[in-house]
Amino acid sequence: IFSKQTEQVYLLCFDTKHSLIACKLIGEGDVNSASFDTRKLVSVLLETNATIAVLAHNHPHGIALPSPQDIEVTENVYKLLDTLKVKLADHIIIANNNYCSMINTPRYMHLFFGANPLFSDNDD
Repeated sequence: IFSKQTEQVYLLCFDTKHSLIACKLIGEGDVNSASFDTRKLVSVLLETNATIAVLAHNHPHGIALPSPQDIEVTENVYKLLDTLKVKLADHIIIANNNYCSMINTPRYMHLFFGANPLFSDNDD
């Protein structure tokens, strides 16, 4: 993902014990943007029986900070996964051997409603 010249979106799927069970490429774009089909995202989560998800994508020629589109996507995916009882634990942006974990960046924590769902006490 570091050396790719186009944006790529990956979905990391975890089980209830926080073990990685899959890492799938779900979208690809050009040098400035990428999109993915939410049906593919949901399909991968259901196939793997994941209960926790992390989105990750690269900014090939940029900095490791979320764009306004990245923020909007994070909000929408969080809401979608909540309806499926899957926790969106983070959205990670990678660029130039650097990264931004949105859940661990105070400016973006609100997108995850203030707490990291990966470590919540309510593991239904």
